[in-house]
Amino acid sequence: MIGELVAALTPLAIVMLALLRERPMHPYEMHQTLLERHQDRVLKIRPGSLYHTVERLHSDGLVEVKSVEREGNRPERTTYRILPAGERALINRVAELVREWGRDYPSFPVAIGEAHFLPKEVAITSLKERRTLIERDLVVIGDGQVEALARNIDPVVLLSGNYLQHMLSAEHEWLTRTIELIETEEYSWPNN
Repeated sequence: MIGELVAALTPLAIVMLALLRERPMHPYEMHQTLLERHQDRVLKIRPGSLYHTVERLHSDGLVEVKSVEREGNRPERTTYRILPAGERALINRVAELVREWGRDYPSFPVAIGEAHFLPKEVAITSLKERRTLIERDLVVIGDGQVEALARNIDPVVLLSGNYLQHMLSAEHEWLTRTIELIETEEYSWPNN
């Protein structure tokens, strides 16, 4: 049973269990914490998805309700805490994902592999536009890392942003070199 739960842990479920391992929280607090840590750069975070995921974790026996509170006219807030089964599932799944290398099959490698079918100027322009978008992301991620550290957020919880920053830097470097090779005609380009 635990093996099935481990395999079924989505990226959102993983980060939610990790937050609950830090301390009990309600879904809105989880949402705010994830945004504060800039996890929205590596994960699609929507409040509705958070509530759905925490309900699934609860029904799977990985978390439990710690308390239900209401302040004034505000809606009830249900605070959850992680259970031992949730800790085991979290540890096993994170270790599995860190240890194993797998292909994510992003679309960019497919597109770049077929870019030679584009007219040369279209290819160069497209690569430059991608590079510009990456430059913007690098600034946003870098600023977010600095801001988070200034708020005394533990650097260890910022590893995903750090990883993304390094991956984007490597892609930026590759794009710059590839554009240069195409522009200087070191890469022969078919006449399309």
